[in-house]
Amino acid sequence: MKKRMFEKLEGESLEDKFASIGLNTEDKVDFRELKKINELYNIDVVLYFEEEIAKNSTYEADLKKYAGVPEYERPFVKLKSFMRFISECDPEFEPRLDIFPLMADIIKLGEHGGEGAGKKKVMVKVLLPFYNELDDWSAE
Repeated sequence: MKKRMFEKLEGESLEDKFASIGLNTEDKVDFRELKKINELYNIDVVLYFEEEIAKNSTYEADLKKYAGVPEYERPFVKLKSFMRFISECDPEFEPRLDIFPLMADIIKLGEHGGEGAGKKKVMVKVLLPFYNELDDWSAE
């Protein structure tokens, strides 16, 4: 899959560019589509597991607040890290998505500068149920 530049997408605003790839705030999006967009456009997809934090905080603030907490114990994680972790714990996770699609709620589309280097990076902030609450999803 050849990487594409988000900046070259159609549209003048960030919102327009996101809309051109099918992402709009408050929509539900298939987890597989998020993974594809993350890989294709190198967009940071940040998965949140707690609704209150997802809706009432910023990624930058959360990085500061949870700086001393191990990555996999935070109420949020980048999609790439999540996929690394979940692949080790549950090798059937990705194939199961073809049978039982997992939907995430888009909370915010925008940019962040929370990881240093002073450069803004495009991001998608989504709410995903806790994986351990997906027993019904995996047993369907």
